[in-house]
Amino acid sequence: RDEVKGLIDEVKGEVQRKIDEVEEKVQMKIEDVKSEVKGKFEEVEHKVQGKIQEAMPQVDCLSQNPSIHL
Repeated sequence: RDEVKGLIDEVKGEVQRKIDEVEEKVQMKIEDVKSEVKGKFEEVEHKVQGKIQEAMPQVDCLSQNPSIHL
């Protein structure tokens, strides 16, 4: 009976270790994905900012010369 209880405790411990291991891996993966998404977002944001900067002189030109029609 004590032997069985010992085995059960051992298995429980092993299962808990595996769960912790998997949780840790999942957490690391989540962090990886978060930083990847953040990187992509910053990349896109930078591109958009660049496009806005490119477009601004054209917008200024049009607003200063209302007689120009597109």
